[in-house]
Amino acid sequence: MIDLESIVKLDNIPIHDSKIGDVKIDYDKQEFFLSCILELDKQKRSVIISFAETIYSDISFYSPWGESYYIFEAKEFKNSELFDRLIGFEQDKLAYTHYQFILNSGDSINVIAKSFSVEAQLHSTN
Repeated sequence: MIDLESIVKLDNIPIHDSKIGDVKIDYDKQEFFLSCILELDKQKRSVIISFAETIYSDISFYSPWGESYYIFEAKEFKNSELFDRLIGFEQDKLAYTHYQFILNSGDSINVIAKSFSVEAQLHSTN
């Protein structure tokens, strides 16, 4: 059994084909929250991925590959072209990571933050 809450690399979360749920932002605390439902050990798990010290996020909704609410893949980059597009970005790039979720629709969710954590629980069908 995978201990989701001990994962330190986004690539290690078995997130392929998990369904996107809520996206929440606490602007004041610079926190970004992505909830999804994934199947693990033949059980559905509700997972919240929390990003701390977030300085950037964007989400597209135009479905270039057709509508879908499922994650195709998740990636993380220590440096990416997204940093270069941020006007006035003066923070230490090495302190931040670009986290990207690509959906089956072709849409993407991008977050630049210092870290992330995972909280998992059994999924309730209620």
